[in-house]
Amino acid sequence: MNAIITVVGGDKVGIIAKVSAFLAERDINIEDISQTVLSGNFVMMMMVSLGACSKPLEEVKCELNDLGGALNVSISIMHEKVFSAMHASYIEPVSHRGNFVKKNEEVNRRVAAKAAAQRTRSLRY
Repeated sequence: MNAIITVVGGDKVGIIAKVSAFLAERDINIEDISQTVLSGNFVMMMMVSLGACSKPLEEVKCELNDLGGALNVSISIMHEKVFSAMHASYIEPVSHRGNFVKKNEEVNRRVAAKAAAQRTRSLRY
């Protein structure tokens, strides 16, 4: 199972090292990572694999919350499917400009319904 971890807070030495060590101790592999500092704010996003982790996602989430408190940053983790559903963007080209708004409203309704269904399914697991 893949998940997305986000870390946001004031920049200081050791955030990446401590979050990475936390993940390594739990056999959570970092598949991809992006980080930047924006106006003194540290922002990091990680795609991680929990396939070898023996702890359930909810327990890892609680432990990451505690780590975030110790580092004075906000750390969140969510299943990749939930993240993808929340940030899905669908654009259907329409040849007639007059139909564009109507078509976009239909697409937005379908996307919202699909995302809600996926969130509901993932919460059951």
